[in-house]
Amino acid sequence: MAVYYTAVCREQVILTDYCPDESADDTSLAEVVHKMLPSVAALAGQSNRHSFDFASYRLHCLFSGKVAFILVSDASYSVTSAYQFLKQVSQKFSSGTLPVRAENATEFQFNYEFQPVLQKLLTDFAKAVGGITKVSMQVEEVKQVMLDNIEKALERGENLEKLNETTTLLEENSSQFRRTSKKVNRKFWCANMRMTILIGAATLAVLVLIIVILVVELK
Repeated sequence: MAVYYTAVCREQVILTDYCPDESADDTSLAEVVHKMLPSVAALAGQSNRHSFDFASYRLHCLFSGKVAFILVSDASYSVTSAYQFLKQVSQKFSSGTLPVRAENATEFQFNYEFQPVLQKLLTDFAKAVGGITKVSMQVEEVKQVMLDNIEKALERGENLEKLNETTTLLEENSSQFRRTSKKVNRKFWCANMRMTILIGAATLAVLVLIIVILVVELK
């Protein structure tokens, strides 16, 4: 997201311009704008603003009478930000005698007095947009952290649900085990009782037999 060039024009005359990138060729950018000025001038009567692409650039134009305030950026630059900046340029340009003098001004005549204004406006605006971008990034980071926390919470909820299911299953198995244990215990108790009764009966029978034998022998 970059700004390459800004200018104030009257019909097909560039009254003043500024290129924020010192390594860029502001002459070639001025030539690009010059090529587009006939199209820009034709748009002035249709609406008070217009954006369009040319080569690898995007031109944003804000019109006030015959004067066009132009910002050249890449295609990813915010259109809203572009017109916010151009509105500031328009307000500064219109606050003095420049609009009247612009009627007969020659090419780049206002560079000496208005180019520093363009520079300051663009520098301050870039800082403001950078601050907004930083805040937006921080908001996105917080948003991502919140989403991660929600996802983890949902995962924990799923794990808790699985734990609850496991606990319920264990409780059911435990109940089943207790019921089975009781049945087994009763079964063994009955078997023990039967065995005890049988042993008692056998012992009693043996005692009766011994008594009978002794009685017979004594006779």
